[in-house]
Amino acid sequence: MWNKKMQRLQILKKIYVFFKKERRLYGKLAIFKILLVLLSFIPPLLYISLVNVVFIDGKLYLLPKLIGEYLAVFAVETIVIAVQKKTYYRFFSNLNINLKRRLLENITHLTTRNLSNYTDGDLNRRIEKDVDSIEKFLSTHILEYGYNLITVIVITCILFWMSSFLAICGLAMIPISFIFAKFMGKKVKVTSEAQRGLQGECEGYLFQTFNNWKEIKCNNLQELEEQEYQSYACKLSSVFKKNQLYWWLNRTFISFKDFFITRMNLYFIGGVLIILGHLEIGVLLGFMNYYEQFYQAVSSLIQMYVDLKSDSPNIKRILEIFEKKPERKKDVRKLSSNIELNHVFFRYNVQQSWILENVLFQVLPHEMVAVV
Repeated sequence: MWNKKMQRLQILKKIYVFFKKERRLYGKLAIFKILLVLLSFIPPLLYISLVNVVFIDGKLYLLPKLIGEYLAVFAVETIVIAVQKKTYYRFFSNLNINLKRRLLENITHLTTRNLSNYTDGDLNRRIEKDVDSIEKFLSTHILEYGYNLITVIVITCILFWMSSFLAICGLAMIPISFIFAKFMGKKVKVTSEAQRGLQGECEGYLFQTFNNWKEIKCNNLQELEEQEYQSYACKLSSVFKKNQLYWWLNRTFISFKDFFITRMNLYFIGGVLIILGHLEIGVLLGFMNYYEQFYQAVSSLIQMYVDLKSDSPNIKRILEIFEKKPERKKDVRKLSSNIELNHVFFRYNVQQSWILENVLFQVLPHEMVAVV
């Protein structure tokens, strides 16, 4: 997990330049997340008071007050979420536009040698699809990760404060979840990289096929091209199935362990503690309410660990373009020598006549020549 934290910080440092001007908006999003974390801790406390004070002790006159407090928390939470969504759309729309613009600029300034390493389909996928991985990284792997991490730390302290014995029993299954998630994360990373590479190759193949449709039609190559496309489709289908299988195995394991093992044990142990007089009913119900938040946060952290394995290849492909050194083109206005064209021929394809045929001319410095 420490390596994953370092990886997040390294990626954040590299992409910081893309939202440096909008960092205040991103800071506001972080503040909204912290407010939502704090608000999420209040309802379980009110629930404990509702059970112990109102239902068990019979102080019904406190019920309107508790209802009012519930409604107040709900109202504040709704307002924070509404403002957060508005800020979110504003920040990430600006980020995506800026990122795609800079990506296009870098691609157009790549050297011919570097540009030849990419197919048209691969470059198109980096611009149209892989850019979204930057948004997901900042929203999920930074903001949501921090939100869930803070939730886990604070609620762990609350659980131990309410019942240390129950807390130890509830936390016992966490290491098993992380070990299983780490194993699945490696599998997902391998299949995601394979899927991403095949998708780029397939789009490049389709782009070339559409451009050369006349030659394919004239030479009766349709069946051969169809077989080639079916080959790509079969490979992509196989990789996609593996990727989804690993993802669902991880989710299924977490759900089974959460609902059928951990919670049943906690309710049983909590019931025994209530019978022995070491725990109150309201405290047990409040504990399980907090534990549900805790386990949702833990499950999200585990899933983010797996997702980061899947998303990191896409982020890497975006950063790879920006790390390439752009080609330094000379300014034509500073050239002092002549430009000569000797025996130049040009036509759009082999079936058409020559547009330019055996052209010879010379352009002197500061002279403007048009070929019509």
